[in-house]
Amino acid sequence: MTDLLYQPKPEHKFTFGLWTVANVGRDPLGEPTRPSVSPVDLVEMLGEIGAYGVNFHDNDLAPVGAISSEGDRIEAPFRKALKSHAFDRVGLGKRGMGYERLDQPVIELLLGVR
Repeated sequence: MTDLLYQPKPEHKFTFGLWTVANVGRDPLGEPTRPSVSPVDLVEMLGEIGAYGVNFHDNDLAPVGAISSEGDRIEAPFRKALKSHAFDRVGLGKRGMGYERLDQPVIELLLGVR
């Protein structure tokens, strides 16, 4: 009976961050313990296991300071993979707006500054 309580169901809507499933598990005294996996391959894997969504920081996909054409080149196959697994419900936001800037108004509201 208890096993059924902990069975994931589609209505639970699990999402996974790229940084959590792409971590190479670096050994403190040496090299990574797992191979690097591309963001597109991660989206494919998450789609196959039935994940509800994918989330990531602004620099998990394109490096900080990437010029627009470089970012577009990196994002194109990722966008295609998102759409093929119906992960494009919200879409990608504007590149370069750090997540900490999005959190700042919420923090200010909680602190009573706003």
